[in-house]
Amino acid sequence: MGARAVIFLIVFIDLIGFGIVLPMLPVYAEHFGASGFIIGIIVASFSVMQVIFSPFWGRLSDRIGRKPVILISVSTGMLSYLLFAWGSAQEGNTALFFILTSRLFAGACGGNINVTQAYIADITPAKNRIAGMGLIGMAFSLGLISGPAIGALSAHWGIAAPPTVAAILSSISLLLALLLLKESIPPQNRAKSQEQHSSSRWETLCSVIRHPQISFLCCFHFISTFCFSCYEVTLGLLAEVNLHFDTTHIGYIFAWHGIVTAIFQGLFIRRLIVLIGEGNIILLSFIGSALSLFAIPWANSVFPFFCAVTLNSISVSLNRPTTFGLISRYTNPEKQGEILGLSQSIGNIARIISPICCLILFGFKPFSPYILCGTIAILTAFFVFYFVYKHRIQDHDIPEKSEENQALYM
Repeated sequence: MGARAVIFLIVFIDLIGFGIVLPMLPVYAEHFGASGFIIGIIVASFSVMQVIFSPFWGRLSDRIGRKPVILISVSTGMLSYLLFAWGSAQEGNTALFFILTSRLFAGACGGNINVTQAYIADITPAKNRIAGMGLIGMAFSLGLISGPAIGALSAHWGIAAPPTVAAILSSISLLLALLLLKESIPPQNRAKSQEQHSSSRWETLCSVIRHPQISFLCCFHFISTFCFSCYEVTLGLLAEVNLHFDTTHIGYIFAWHGIVTAIFQGLFIRRLIVLIGEGNIILLSFIGSALSLFAIPWANSVFPFFCAVTLNSISVSLNRPTTFGLISRYTNPEKQGEILGLSQSIGNIARIISPICCLILFGFKPFSPYILCGTIAILTAFFVFYFVYKHRIQDHDIPEKSEENQALYM
């Protein structure tokens, strides 16, 4: 089995586990008598810890290799699910304490996504890197589609069953990584990376800010994540208000979003790169997001609502892998993990801020968060236009990997 297939399966299984647990967090918390504030803390705890620790795991993977960090991340994820399952079998505040602890632990130790992105960057030629990131995005989307369905089915066996199933799936992912995954960084490159990682996190952040291309791309990622998180947390509420959808129909909407995202990231993104270029993909993704966000709150029947949601799904599916692929291309090979981890943290900050802002606005007027985010997206499109035409990507300026190293992972 090739390295890309193993990475695909690891991310896919990891996100199935995440998808099993995440939709059930509010249900679990309410079952144990938690307030809305406590539910919010439990849901946000994972992202808060990701903000803090993602750069650390990326930096560590640059120094000791991708495989050891992936093994640590998957094994600790398995332990966090077991702790979640054990906590859900308890009562009241004791259960809530262990559920919160498990999410904090999972967030702190979960460096899988940015390290697998760095792995793909290690083994993929620069010109194909965005398509490689699309493969991870496809696994991500398919995992999130499958997870809630598996969680709903396993819940019939008891409240502790879904996290237990997630732990079992994580153990499969651990075996795949342990037995089939090769290290992507040669020993001499790891030694070189250790020499270059004498700088502090603050110095790394300052170097990113000073780098025009990477700083622009990180800003685009923050804004895209902010807008999508608004859509993610308010869409079900809006569908309930405007179209009187129940929980089942709302679930169908998000399943459709995952299917569209997986199709475009897995099948079309490579062709679009050839046709219009990476920068234009990001530009069109922001324009598409803005149009869909402006349209969604005024779609009072199923067909226009469905079309607007589909446009948003396409836009989101094209934005993330393209942005991370370009960040990877502009990053020194010895700092792939650290910079991608820092980029993930920036996105996670948006995931923390956006739900709070947008739910407050939704309580004021249901359409207001969509107008806000649509306006932000269309304004960002002007900055993307500037980025595309001022910072054109030249393949001859991007160092390629040696043919020998590429051949090991084809």
